[in-house]
Amino acid sequence: MATKNRRQAKSKSNVTDGFRISNGPVIQSAEEARPSPADFGDIAELPRPHGAPELFAIARDPRTIFTYWSIDWSRLFAQTIPVDRQVHFRVYRGDGSLEMSAAVEPMAGNSYLTVSQQRGVYRVEVGYYQPEDVWNSLAISNEVTMPPDDIAQYADVDLVTIPFHLSFQRLIDLFQASPCLKSSLNSRGTL
Repeated sequence: MATKNRRQAKSKSNVTDGFRISNGPVIQSAEEARPSPADFGDIAELPRPHGAPELFAIARDPRTIFTYWSIDWSRLFAQTIPVDRQVHFRVYRGDGSLEMSAAVEPMAGNSYLTVSQQRGVYRVEVGYYQPEDVWNSLAISNEVTMPPDDIAQYADVDLVTIPFHLSFQRLIDLFQASPCLKSSLNSRGTL
């Protein structure tokens, strides 16, 4: 059986190899805890995308496409700037026809686009105009199939709870006497 140590802790602590055992809490003063502006140098800038521009799209609901992109805008526009200083989305239907075009804030990283066809198939393209009448495509999304407006069909359903301890063969034997069940099973070819 374990017993408690009844000796009081020493008021002085030993210092060994730069460590000190303390009898009380060790805290910093507010001045010591406050980070200096130099401490934020490494974390102030968000990580930059690398590699080829990427555009992802997925159906959020029957009429809305959620898009997300990973594009290094500063590197991309280091040499040239769009004539209207905007980035645009083009939404194409499954047959390749243009449904809509919309300006988007490139630094947002994502956007929602409203489309006209539920169950429609779409593809989204991001790009810019430079010069004014020349489209420069940056990335094209995967194909997106919009869901139907009514996810499930309504139907009358008959449910039954079957006792766990009954075997399937025993259930067939019990219901063979029932003409209604027998005709139903025979019509499906399962008896």
